[in-house]
Amino acid sequence: MAYAKIRKKILTGEYAPGHFLAEGALAEEIGVSRTPIREALERLRKEKLVRRVAGRGVFVSEIRVQDVRELFEVREALECLAIRLAIDFIPEDSLTEFQETFLDIQAREANQERIPLETQIAVDRHFHEFIAHQSQNQLLIQFLGDIFNHNERIMALTTRIPTRFRASCREHLAIIEALKNKDVASAEGAMRSHIRAGRDQALEISS
Repeated sequence: MAYAKIRKKILTGEYAPGHFLAEGALAEEIGVSRTPIREALERLRKEKLVRRVAGRGVFVSEIRVQDVRELFEVREALECLAIRLAIDFIPEDSLTEFQETFLDIQAREANQERIPLETQIAVDRHFHEFIAHQSQNQLLIQFLGDIFNHNERIMALTTRIPTRFRASCREHLAIIEALKNKDVASAEGAMRSHIRAGRDQALEISS
């Protein structure tokens, strides 16, 4: 419980980069003893979401420009590999479901409905994880899972910009269309464009 709550606040930006995570304050806020707080912080440290500074305590990790560049470089390479491995195994009905989801989000946005940040992040991650799992390559799935963990915090910043979220929906629909057509080159191209657009927005925010 402590881990999930602290992690959620880091990923959504409620605990901003550099925020001091005091064990006592967290224990009181969450309603647990310090032991599960320490365990949660250690787990988050291994995920590189927090850093421990000797003599000072635990802080939310900063998002550096170099970290953003490296994350998106690796993500682009691995997600394009996932498309090449997965394209012949992805069920069309699953793609149709994702297509309907993104079209529904677009319609709700057009009607000025506010889509919760958590929903935006969850839908995006679900789609990208789905493609990764269809690759049937367990090591690739594991690597991308780690990347998606780090990417969530960046997404929490970029999806706050309405134009980026709307563009992301269009980009997802382009990827889906190419996957439905079994067009590897177009699917990879659409994925690269999507990832690079997210990278550029993230770099703009973190610079």
